[in-house]
Amino acid sequence: MIELLPALQVAAFALKTARDTLPTLQSHQERCKQLTERCQQLLIDVCAQLKVGSSPELQRQLRVVEKGCITVRDTVMKLSDKGAVWRMLNKENINRAFIAAEAELSDAFLAFNVGAHVTQSRLQNELAVALQNDRQHILKCLDNLLKRSQDMVETIEHQQPVIAVRNGSSSGGSREFPVENVLIEPDDAAALGSGTFGKALLGRLGGKAVVVKKLHPSIARLLAGHNVAKAFEKKAETWSKLSHPNVIKFLGASIESDQPFLVIDYCPSGNVLDYVQNFPQANRLSILHQASSGMAYLHSVSIIHGNLKISNLLVNEDHRVFISDYDLSWLTDDSGMSESTAAHAAWTYMAPEYLDGSELAHTVDVYSFAMTTWVLHTGCIPFSQVGWRKFRRRVVERRERPPYPESMHQSLWTSVENWWAPDPEERPSFSEIEAFLYKLVEPSEYSSV
Repeated sequence: MIELLPALQVAAFALKTARDTLPTLQSHQERCKQLTERCQQLLIDVCAQLKVGSSPELQRQLRVVEKGCITVRDTVMKLSDKGAVWRMLNKENINRAFIAAEAELSDAFLAFNVGAHVTQSRLQNELAVALQNDRQHILKCLDNLLKRSQDMVETIEHQQPVIAVRNGSSSGGSREFPVENVLIEPDDAAALGSGTFGKALLGRLGGKAVVVKKLHPSIARLLAGHNVAKAFEKKAETWSKLSHPNVIKFLGASIESDQPFLVIDYCPSGNVLDYVQNFPQANRLSILHQASSGMAYLHSVSIIHGNLKISNLLVNEDHRVFISDYDLSWLTDDSGMSESTAAHAAWTYMAPEYLDGSELAHTVDVYSFAMTTWVLHTGCIPFSQVGWRKFRRRVVERRERPPYPESMHQSLWTSVENWWAPDPEERPSFSEIEAFLYKLVEPSEYSSV
């Protein structure tokens, strides 16, 4: 049997590596555990059947076993250091990888004709249990999110909440943040646009124009879960306490209705790109300074935007810039949103390390701000015609960035290159960015652009 040992050793070592990786997984733990348990049972059954002597057929069978164990190892290890965004963008690929690994293990069982391999119905039952356990793990993570959100509330300095928040009690209270009787304008006049999290409609609240943001059905389904709803309530409590001249006011929300929605202040001038197209002489430095001030405030109260882009910088009738759609990126994880939706909404602005699986960090917002600055000066969305695979190769792997635009002052361009630096540790904080832009605005190094 000595000539059979190398293949078995490779298979056993692959299994050990996969099992050692399990504790590091942030998701799909149960499904990965199911794979490693089947792999272990395969090796036990194979060893029980081996006899002295070898043959070409036996060598072929062992190669099938070795290949199956290596596939299990690679499937588990690929998930070990990946964050929420990477998992969201690669949901279909992850599922295909699991299916392929399960198929290879089944082939290995059949190659040795062992009786211990699971039947199709049993495999499906075990898979259903694993998926349910993975869901419970997600809910446990959301419980931790509740604790962090409570800490966030305590750090925010405020006077009075914009609107009093009423939390539902354990005896069955309403999970709503008072929005009185918000009215939506007729369909032809209501639609303001759609984005990563839902459709924006024009409405009225107490005689005042507001934006009613109806959340995507996939997010609505996520909010139907008790733990997710509680996490949302804690977040909404935090949002209601925010107070900064460049952060959009959160007015209320409803997550009890069939179509959950948020209500925020209405900015009639649209986003900053719309604004500079309507007012070509608008001072882009002032726009950026106001946005950086709002972002510095959010970071100071431990809020990471996670979806900062040109369409989330709004302008009101007084020409003031507001940050919107902050602190919602957590809703996209495991919400069932399609890869294409996420791509169109965020690829251009997302930091490469975030796309590659790193967790959300303040430096991710800084990278997004750099991209937003470039878009504001050019009116173009870089890489907009590039598919996900080419985008990843060019931006994540080759570290490609948009070219220098002639409409941008050289001193600002030098800073932008620092803001989207490949190494997140080299990017400045928003406090530093705000101070830098303030010096350019007062007195301005530019004439109005």
